Amino acid sequence: MFKERFFAAREALSQRGLNAALGNYKGTISEEDLLMADKKTDQPMPQELRDFFSEVGDAFEFRPDASEQSSLYGWEPIHLSDYIISGQGFSTAIDEDLSNSSGVDSTQLREEAARRKHWIPFYGFLGGGDFLCLDSSGRVQFYQALDWAQDVSLCDGFMVAGSFSEFVERWSEFHFIAPQGGWTSFCWNRTGVFDWAPSHFVF
Repeated sequence: MFKERFFAAREALSQRGLNAALGNYKGTISEEDLLMADKKTDQPMPQELRDFFSEVGDAFEFRPDASEQSSLYGWEPIHLSDYIISGQGFSTAIDEDLSNSSGVDSTQLREEAARRKHWIPFYGFLGGGDFLCLDSSGRVQFYQALDWAQDVSLCDGFMVAGSFSEFVERWSEFHFIAPQGGWTSFCWNRTGVFDWAPSHFVF
């Protein structure tokens, strides 16, 4: 279901002369592994994400060009262990963001914090604290650590896709090459809905 899109992306990039590569570092993930993750995180893993981990394995990544000189970023490895760490006390991180807010309408912030406590982080960015998350409706949202609680306009959030599967499907149209500057910098200080315009991507 998911791997086919990565295979297709690899083929398309190879036809452009790039050395695209995909794989995982740590092998398969069993249902027992996923049940263990559920016990250690704030919320059970959503079904679409379970299907993804089961299919692609642990620490899966897609490199648009594995050449040493390449500057292209693709699908960064998602380690199950990192998913667990991110999902432990994520609601506490929301509370910490809230406590560090200043000069922002407290009522709106509390309402937004209550909503974000149901988010599930699944795709991190080099340890910076920013994540792509699944919200309570299964939509992919950008979580801008700390800053959302400093600027009331950012409480509206930035939706990247209507579901995890849609996120994979839409990104596959651009061969899993990150938007110019990467997801973190591209989503930074933005609200509304990502429009998936080709101009955002390298190809």
